[in-house]
Amino acid sequence: MREIAWTPDGEESFNEIVEYYGIRAGENVARKIFDKINKEIEFLAINEIKTKVSPELKDIGINDVYQLTINPWIVYYKINEEHTKVKILVVLDGRRNIERILIDKVIDNKL
Repeated sequence: MREIAWTPDGEESFNEIVEYYGIRAGENVARKIFDKINKEIEFLAINEIKTKVSPELKDIGINDVYQLTINPWIVYYKINEEHTKVKILVVLDGRRNIERILIDKVIDNKL
C-alpha cells in the first residue's frame, strides 16, 4: 500500500473546490464531491497506478507530474522512485485555464 501525502497547495485547492460547491449547491453536493474525489485518490494507494503524464507540463519539459481525471476535476500528483508514496500537488477544476494555472505553479515552485 502506498502512502498518500498532501502538499499544502493540494489540500488548499481541494478544500476550495468543496467549499465552493458547499456554497453554490449545498452541503450534500459538496459532501458527494468530497467523497468522489477522495475515493479516487485512495485508489492511488492500493491499486496499480495507471499514470498519465500531464500533457500541459510535458510540453514544458516536466515529466514527473501525473494526472488523475475525475471529471471535471483533475488531480495532479508525483510518485516517489520506490513507488511507495503518492504526493498530491493540486486539485483543479478542468473547466478552468489549466495550462495557465499549472505554469503559474511551476513558476512559484509548487510543482
